[in-house]
This record gives sequence, structure tokens and C-alpha cells, in this order.
Amino acid sequence: MPTHQIFKDGVPIESVEVAASVSEIKAEAQRRIMVLVGATTLEACLIKQNNAQAREIELADAKQTRALTDAETIEADDLRARAASIRAIRAASNVIEAAPPIEVGIDPRWPA
Repeated sequence: MPTHQIFKDGVPIESVEVAASVSEIKAEAQRRIMVLVGATTLEACLIKQNNAQAREIELADAKQTRALTDAETIEADDLRARAASIRAIRAASNVIEAAPPIEVGIDPRWPA
């Protein structure tokens, strides 16, 4: 947890907890998204999200000309659910940034 020391005459007299920074909150959001998509690096995370979006478009295009197979329907539902979860993490990050907590990783405003 972040702390700030208060000094008097050059001597630390007290440590107080401080709220998380916006960059810490954004990093936590990114960490949660990386876990969600199964990526270990930011680059891999972005590639996985881009590939998922491309696949969503392919399935939407296919749906215009034919019925999706059962497997494709399940895949499309999974892709939509993952995208909704990413949006929820990003929305929570915006809310948390407006009123930062002391412990960003355990803040109850993150989606489950």
C-alpha cells in the first residue's frame, strides 16, 4: 500500500497511507485484462484482443448469409462475453480513477 512520510525538521515523524495513482489503477486494469485473455505480455494481450475482434467480424459476416453452426454460435457467445468483461474492467477503472482507493488490487468496484 502506498505511503507518504511526513517530516519535521528533516526527521520522519509519521507515515500516512495515500490513494493509488491513476497509473497504478490503469496497470491493475491491464493486468486483469491480460489474465482474462490469457496473455503474459501487453503485446500478446493486444494481439489476442485484435484476433478476437477479427473473428467476431467473420462470424457476424457469416451470419448474414447462413446460419451459424452450433460451435460457431458458442464461439460467438464466448467472444461477446469476453468483450463485455473487458468493457466492464475498463469502465470500473474509470470509476476507480475518480475516487482512488488505498489498495487498488482489492477494491470491490472491480468486476468479479
